[in-house]
Amino acid sequence: MEDSAATVAVAFGLPAVRLQLLRALADSGPATVSQLSRAVGWTRNGITTHLRALEAVGAVRHETARVDGSFRPARLYHLERSRVEELAWMMFDAIADDVVPVGAPMQAVLR
Repeated sequence: MEDSAATVAVAFGLPAVRLQLLRALADSGPATVSQLSRAVGWTRNGITTHLRALEAVGAVRHETARVDGSFRPARLYHLERSRVEELAWMMFDAIADDVVPVGAPMQAVLR
């Protein structure tokens, strides 16, 4: 049984690319769609839907900014760390509340 964080998240329906996008923003800071697509190995079109989904729940936000080497403004994505932590706890609570019997020791949930 593999229980890495990514494997568990995927098992619960979170696409792996969304974790990769969050990790890329956490590691490198704000990034454009082009920079993120290179970081995760997906096309710009391929990650756009995932960025929109992450933005819809507040995990990332974007601003329009001028980027070096480009004449056109680009969307610069930022990680909202506190919101990601809040969402992680919400997922934990949803699983724990629905699956773990009331009164079960919390240690059983964390193993």
